[in-house]
Amino acid sequence: MNSGEVVFQADTLTQKNGRKSWEFQAIGKTFKAYDIFYSVRDTFVSRVSYPDFKPGYFIRKVNHAKKSTVHQYRFDQGKGKIYSYIQRDNGKVLRDTLALKPEVSDMLGAVYAFRNYNFNRLGKGEKVNFSMLVDDKPEDLYFRYLGKEEVKTRNGRKFLCHKVSIALMGGDFFPDGEYMKVWFTADRNHLPVRVETEIVVGSVNAVLTEFENLKYPLTSEIK
Repeated sequence: MNSGEVVFQADTLTQKNGRKSWEFQAIGKTFKAYDIFYSVRDTFVSRVSYPDFKPGYFIRKVNHAKKSTVHQYRFDQGKGKIYSYIQRDNGKVLRDTLALKPEVSDMLGAVYAFRNYNFNRLGKGEKVNFSMLVDDKPEDLYFRYLGKEEVKTRNGRKFLCHKVSIALMGGDFFPDGEYMKVWFTADRNHLPVRVETEIVVGSVNAVLTEFENLKYPLTSEIK
């Protein structure tokens, strides 16, 4: 049963000084027929430096039924600071200044950084540590490599994929533990073909339906 969709988009931005950065977007929503049961309207936007994925800006707007949350962060790499803006249910705005660890990522930037990882170097069950900003706090997390699996999409296409489980801290959106599983194509594109995750109010299962403008040949597809 398809109750919604998530659209990912990646663009290269060029500033006036010629410096490049990436902008990533993920927009998720339930289809209108399912809004009467539980409506979702989520927007994630991340801007990171090119080519090293250092975060510069991140905003997360989450609207689930009658609950809404906005998390907005500016990362000052020169001063080593994170400036946060958080508002829940149109209430009081909470502002804070956090120390910026050199290796920290925002939530969406981390997803794209995973796609650059060389999974072929990992043994089954091996853990890789990373740091991510979660609900106004940098957290030391990890993902675990679970080996290769074949994954079939809803349109009948089949791919050989690297499977990983990602450990997340509990917060406004996710529960605590290894509740997110992601299958990346076993080629240089590392497309996220399937995502399964528990969230605070239930679970989400996402399957890739279409893609375009790939940088590398899709050698993982099983004909």
